[in-house]
Amino acid sequence: MSEYNWEFPSNNNGKVDGFNDSGIRSFRSDAEIGLAIRECIQNSIDARHDPEHPVEIVVSLPSIPMKDFPDLQGFTSILERCRDHEFADNPDCQRFYGNALKLIKNEYNHCEFIKISDFNTKGLKKDLFEKVFIKGGGITQKADSGAAGSHGIGKNAIFNLSQFRTAFYASIDIDNQSSFFGKSILQSHLRSDKETSQGTGYFSEQPNNKPILKRIDELAFLNKRKEPGLDVFVAAFERSDHTKDSIIVAVIEHFYPAIHSDNLVVNVMGQKIEADNLPSLVKKYSEKKYSQHYLKQNRGGTFPVINFYQTLISTKEKDNENLVENSLSIMTDNDVLIKTHKNDGKNKIHYYRRSGMIVKNSTMKSPLNLTTIVAIEGDKLNNFLKLLENVKHDDWEISQIDGDDVRQQAKKILALIQQGIKENIIEFNNQDSSEEIDMSGAAKYLQDDLDDISNQKNPSDDVVEEDELEKTITEKHKNLIIKKPKKKIAKKNKDGDSENYSPNDEGDDEEYDRGKGGKSRRKNKKLNKDDEGDIKKINFQKYTLNKIRLISSLEDGRYAFSLSSKDHINCYFSLHAISEGGGAEMLEVSECLSGNEGFEITQQNTIVGPIALKANQDVTIHIALKEKARMALQLNAFVDSNE
Repeated sequence: MSEYNWEFPSNNNGKVDGFNDSGIRSFRSDAEIGLAIRECIQNSIDARHDPEHPVEIVVSLPSIPMKDFPDLQGFTSILERCRDHEFADNPDCQRFYGNALKLIKNEYNHCEFIKISDFNTKGLKKDLFEKVFIKGGGITQKADSGAAGSHGIGKNAIFNLSQFRTAFYASIDIDNQSSFFGKSILQSHLRSDKETSQGTGYFSEQPNNKPILKRIDELAFLNKRKEPGLDVFVAAFERSDHTKDSIIVAVIEHFYPAIHSDNLVVNVMGQKIEADNLPSLVKKYSEKKYSQHYLKQNRGGTFPVINFYQTLISTKEKDNENLVENSLSIMTDNDVLIKTHKNDGKNKIHYYRRSGMIVKNSTMKSPLNLTTIVAIEGDKLNNFLKLLENVKHDDWEISQIDGDDVRQQAKKILALIQQGIKENIIEFNNQDSSEEIDMSGAAKYLQDDLDDISNQKNPSDDVVEEDELEKTITEKHKNLIIKKPKKKIAKKNKDGDSENYSPNDEGDDEEYDRGKGGKSRRKNKKLNKDDEGDIKKINFQKYTLNKIRLISSLEDGRYAFSLSSKDHINCYFSLHAISEGGGAEMLEVSECLSGNEGFEITQQNTIVGPIALKANQDVTIHIALKEKARMALQLNAFVDSNE
């Protein structure tokens, strides 16, 4: 028997591995080819050798006659033993092994591969190659502490692409030491010596499954690399008409920052993707017909990627009116860069780390169709956030780390990043005077349009003290009293019937003391129907104001807003608490004031108004919420379409 062959080690009467390997199934829910390519490229970027030149990746689809498959007879026997094992008695297993055996036993078949090769990388040292990359499970070891792959499970993604669940690896390290291994993830089965095997086996030097260090004729096709780097051959790959496009989309979607910064060049079946042609490829693969190739992860995926790329390349010189750009200093100076671009995006956000790989996408509510990218630029912060990455490296999760102190630190860091994004969006909304705005933290960072507040020397200080703010507003607006409009409103009596009335129908109003030095009015007379017939109930229709600007937000649930309208209107308002995921919860209001006038609160304490607004005239209103907390808000304005 050859000293190089397939061997599935004995389990020594220990654990029995089933067909549904967790390391493979972790990736099954996503577009498999995209994840496999992503995992391979991220490992290559982390192993970059010469920082003055980009990492190069070449993806190709070679094939060999099936008769040249390494240890064909031995591998066929293993497939049969797996098929016949008692734990393979289910339709999925039988379908897989039946297909694999049909494919491998046909002497006229070729074994198709997808080959992923990297250049300008360090390759893998023999011991690291064997103990971690090939045989390791749930472990990792990388020279760059900020490298990806901290779970040691991402390398299993490629096995989903193989009809044999099998791959071969050829590596040369920077000391010119070559190593070769084959690996197959199947299941436990009865070996020829009647012992039960483990679920993973190797094509390697026997005994003891050691790396193959020699160049042998039997492996000429699979092991002919001559320079440092790694070749990955995924066996029995099933190509389709869309394979090339799917790979190109995956590369662009996950690595456009790395490609743009000339840290990565990828050649996919003859199509080179580099900084020079990235703009044209981004434009092409953002066409709707390619949307099916994009991963649908987190909140709706990243199609079209052109909005993110436009944001990445935007500058203040070229896009000043459509760009908000700010830096954060969390662990070191300016270790986070946040760019928000108005480009008809869908309010999506990409987060990418220093290597240029996208690690997370999400959304944040805004009416302006914005796109935001968050670059984690500092080494220390990159290393910390890497600890929070989940198995797929597509989100940060507090649960990935242990220790209350570290988890609290992680929560604060993620909250600071989210706050920075919100402030970018707030700044955009203020520039655009849109009717919806996410108000979290705005009191600290937004400039008040009142003279005494806008001229503060230190804009980074917190808002003026409440009493000073109240005094400033009262002085400027002391003569501005907004009266309730005289209009007909439908109201229900105790029998549930609609009654028609107007304020004039009700007799004199009764003044009452609000307890804070001001007077308000309430109706004290039962309403009677008039002769005009029924009047429709209020029909709320959303209205866009010229401006909504937050002046203050206090911990006890009180807010002050400056508003203006382009029309003379009677306006209604509602306030909603906004969650990170974009959901909104309508809030109860306990009081709404402007100057010395209070306003009606209806609809179970959720609708304020009507308030008469004059065209192009600023009005300041004070709102107190029943929930005594400071939170991210959305203020909506409405009019009655029956008027």
